[in-house]
Amino acid sequence: MMKLFNLGVVWHLNKKGIFPTAILSGGCCAISKPVFKNIGRFDKGFRVWRLEDVEISMKMWLFGYTCYIQSKVKILHVFREQTPYPVSHEHVYFNMLRMAYNHFKEARIEQCRKLICIIERILRIESAVLATGVLLQRKLYFARRKRDDD
Repeated sequence: MMKLFNLGVVWHLNKKGIFPTAILSGGCCAISKPVFKNIGRFDKGFRVWRLEDVEISMKMWLFGYTCYIQSKVKILHVFREQTPYPVSHEHVYFNMLRMAYNHFKEARIEQCRKLICIIERILRIESAVLATGVLLQRKLYFARRKRDDD
């Protein structure tokens, strides 16, 4: 039985030196141009903001690349007091479901659906995600995978 998860951030606080990871933070990562092009760049189907860094690093990992963290590097992020663009839960949920359809097995997609909670919202967002051609992209991505999402 799969445990419900919340896609929260868990930092590698006790690791030292350079070590592999499946997820990189977009605010402090580097990808070579050939790798960036080979994996298909950022998913252009995402809306506004959120999870694009998780999706691209997950795509690299699943396609067989190894992502590394250097624990000695410290990144400070300065956030704006107000965003110059609107960000809504709908955008975040859309991106989460798009990422799930791109990369996760069915049980994990269902767990992501449960995070949305409101059934009308789930159906509306999922319909919008499916209308973007994500199922064809999923098929192409799964054919390229070298690792699974476990």
